[in-house]
Amino acid sequence: MDFDATLKEFFQKQPTSLLLELAGGVPVVEFLNVELPAVQERRLDLVMLLADGTLLHLELQSTNDGEMGLRMLEYYVLLWRRYRKPVRQVVLYVGTPRMTMEPGFVTAALRFDFALRDIREWRAEAMLASELFGDQVLAILGGMEDPHAVVRHVLGRIGGMETQRRVRALRYLLILAGLRKFGIIIAEEATTMGVTIDWNQYPAVQEAEVRGIRKALVVVLEQRFGALPAWAQQKIERASEEQSMGWLAKAGEAARLTDLIPRG
Repeated sequence: MDFDATLKEFFQKQPTSLLLELAGGVPVVEFLNVELPAVQERRLDLVMLLADGTLLHLELQSTNDGEMGLRMLEYYVLLWRRYRKPVRQVVLYVGTPRMTMEPGFVTAALRFDFALRDIREWRAEAMLASELFGDQVLAILGGMEDPHAVVRHVLGRIGGMETQRRVRALRYLLILAGLRKFGIIIAEEATTMGVTIDWNQYPAVQEAEVRGIRKALVVVLEQRFGALPAWAQQKIERASEEQSMGWLAKAGEAARLTDLIPRG
């Protein structure tokens, strides 16, 4: 699933106070479509011309890249060569594992720095309090104590929208929620609140959650019955979401593995 593409589209189309903060409070005048030479095989995520005549280069990173500093240095040189304007660079980390990247690139002859921010620095509760819907959707990636409460709040806001906008908002929410494996939480809260979601439109999110359910089932069963035989592992791997959830719900009651998962 291309989380980066969704986030790029989101920032371009949805006003957010987060982006304004990263721009140092200077309004964005224009999003620039910047492609590097073909040999680089890269396109910069977001490059914006700001009202003060400077550029803001925002890279959206869902994984820890050990060569992030070198990449940003290459991007800086190419942006300066093309536009001859001051460039402010920010890497916004949206991944789930702890951020381990360094905000710079250093050799014996060179020191290069850029801003490195983890989106969890922005608390979900503060983002939910914003009047901007863009902030509220991004709350799904912010720092939080209660994911259910955050999801419930965003779904409540989405539920009151007109149909076309609601469909678009749900698409953003579900794809971004995949970065935090919140699909099950969204499904539970949507059912409780009566929000209809056509999960067939989001197969990648659905498959990711099914894999999570299967892994949880294996952990519970191995705690109860020890290492699982090959036939049980194969059945779990092939099970549907409904079957996997059913087995997981009853795993604590089964006296034997075959009472839960028939061998035949």
